[in-house]
Amino acid sequence: RSLSEALRSSFLVLRWIMFALLAAYACSGWFKVESGSVAVRLRFGALQGEAGREVLDPGGPYFALPEPLDEVLHISTAPRKVVLDKAFWFAVPEGQELTSLDDLPVPPSGLVPGRDGSLLTADGNIVHARWEVAYRVEKANAVEFARCASAGRNQKELIRFADRLAGTAAEQGIVHLAAQTTADDFVRADVNRAVAQRKIQEILDDLRAGITVTQVLINQPTSPLATRQAFKAVSQ
Repeated sequence: RSLSEALRSSFLVLRWIMFALLAAYACSGWFKVESGSVAVRLRFGALQGEAGREVLDPGGPYFALPEPLDEVLHISTAPRKVVLDKAFWFAVPEGQELTSLDDLPVPPSGLVPGRDGSLLTADGNIVHARWEVAYRVEKANAVEFARCASAGRNQKELIRFADRLAGTAAEQGIVHLAAQTTADDFVRADVNRAVAQRKIQEILDDLRAGITVTQVLINQPTSPLATRQAFKAVSQ
C-alpha cells in the first residue's frame, strides 16, 4: 500500500511537471522585434501572413508556433558597410600597415597573383585601391532577402550572409568600373562611382537579394609601388 501511494504521488507530480513544460513550450512562441530590424515568420519554410503584410515592424509582442513548426527570421534594416581593403590591394609587410605609400618598400618579386590584389584599367594598366560599399535591407525588400538567404539563420548569420553577398557583388562592379577608366583618371580618383553602384545593384537585383546599395567610395587609388614614383614625376 505504501509503495502504491508513493507511485501515485510521484505520477501526480510528474503529470504536473509535464503540464508545466507543455505550457512553457506553448508560450515560448511570443517574441518582439527590436528597433532597427524587421521580422518574417516561416511555417515549415513557407512565408506566413497576408499578402503585403508578411513583414513585422519593430515592437510586438508577436506570436509564432514554437520551433520546429514555425521559424522567425529577424532581419536588420540598419545601414551596413562592406570594406574591400584587400581584394584590390597589394600585400603589405607585417607591421607596416600604417606606413605611407611613398615609404613602403617595392617588393623585389613584383606583384604575385594570389597574394596581391589589383585592377586592370581601360588602357591596360594595373592599379590598386581600397573601397567601401554601403548598403541596407529595406523593409519593402525584407521578404525577398529572406527568400534569398533561406531559413535556419539567426540575425548575426543573416548579417554575415548579406555582407558576403554585397561584397562579392561589389568586387564584380568595381572590376567593371575599372575596365572603363584609364589609369591616369583612376589614380586621380576621377572615376564614375555611379557606374560601379549601378552594376553592383544590377547583380544583386538579378539574384533577388533584397539588398539596396546606397554608396560606393574609393580610397587611396594608386598605381603599383614599382611605378608610383614615375606616375608622380609625370604629374609634377
